[in-house]
Amino acid sequence: MKIIDLTTQAADEGKPSVFSFINKLFPEDKQKQTELDAQNEVISRMDVALGNDFTLIRDIKIPGLGTSIPMALVGPPGVFVLYASPVKGTFRARGDAWLKLDNSGNMRNTNPNLPNRTRLYAEAIRKFLAQNGFPGAEIEPILLFTQPEAFVENIKAPIRMVMCDGMESYSESLRLLNPTFSPEEQESVVRWLSNPEGKLTISDEIAAEGDEIAPQPVIMPSEEPPADEPVQELDFITEDVMRNAFAAQREEPVDIPIPPVIEEAVEQAPGIGFSVSALLAKTRMSTSQITILGAFALLDLLVICVGFVFVAWNMMR
Repeated sequence: MKIIDLTTQAADEGKPSVFSFINKLFPEDKQKQTELDAQNEVISRMDVALGNDFTLIRDIKIPGLGTSIPMALVGPPGVFVLYASPVKGTFRARGDAWLKLDNSGNMRNTNPNLPNRTRLYAEAIRKFLAQNGFPGAEIEPILLFTQPEAFVENIKAPIRMVMCDGMESYSESLRLLNPTFSPEEQESVVRWLSNPEGKLTISDEIAAEGDEIAPQPVIMPSEEPPADEPVQELDFITEDVMRNAFAAQREEPVDIPIPPVIEEAVEQAPGIGFSVSALLAKTRMSTSQITILGAFALLDLLVICVGFVFVAWNMMR
């Protein structure tokens, strides 16, 4: 079994630290070290049964997930998300509930919910691979117990659980499953899970730099135009062309709609052989000019009417 270890502690393995024993005294560091020991136990026991067709990746950091996925086993049958637990005691998995037997003999909900956590890890791997070209990849969450003092009553649990004494037989059964990945697809999945952020390795960077500085064929321009293409003469911009290009365009007068009743009355009037619209069109006046002219005409008519009223009133006196 091939192993790709992405844990931050992998680079410091074999280097003794003066304060290493102090770090193990803190609860968080002690629990983390216990989980790492459980993972090492699973790896050592599964490595006996699995060949080089399987690759195990540790500490997968999916972008945006916020936490790392402990282990994922990639092989021809698919991807198996493994969660190794060192817990001890009597547990019951009933649907989505995770219960533990307390000192009073009652089964109570306990945290963390190991089956649910393993299922969420597998769902994160499923979504990540689906976004990167593997929408139908076989993903199976597996919860493994490394301590023989762990007893689990399985009542329709949502995931597969493997006890300590059945780890070797389960590993051997993986080799008998029908393959769902081709060798190329399996290699691609391993590459995505071992490098989720898509960063270039040293060899990839060297290859990319080589592509950037690779000499390109130089094409010298020909002194003569190709025979199959006609020679185009240059169009010189004269002063008249520039003047016309930047000259302000005159607005064409807009025809004012005349009611049909007035049109008919004017057309039937003696001595008038054209319509009002035609008359206004011949004047070449704009809309604003015609409006002003109409306002002055109304004002003149009003003055005339006032004059007639004034004269009539004086005569009546």
